Amino acid sequence: MSGLKLFHTMNSGVTEVTPRLAAVEADVQDLVKVHVEAMLSVTFLASEYVIDCVDGGRIDSLGPDENGA
Repeated sequence: MSGLKLFHTMNSGVTEVTPRLAAVEADVQDLVKVHVEAMLSVTFLASEYVIDCVDGGRIDSLGPDENGA
């Protein structure tokens, strides 16, 4: 089974995006933080947001979507 291929579109055509692994999870969080509105229509509010629940926990990236959810 092959993975999903991604492509970058340009006036001259398309080029396949070379996949790469992030060195650390924080690299991915930073990328999401900067581009989350364009990718998911979510307004970024916070990283590593601590939630108050019995088991404790945190949310990697938090923000409302275009419907306020």
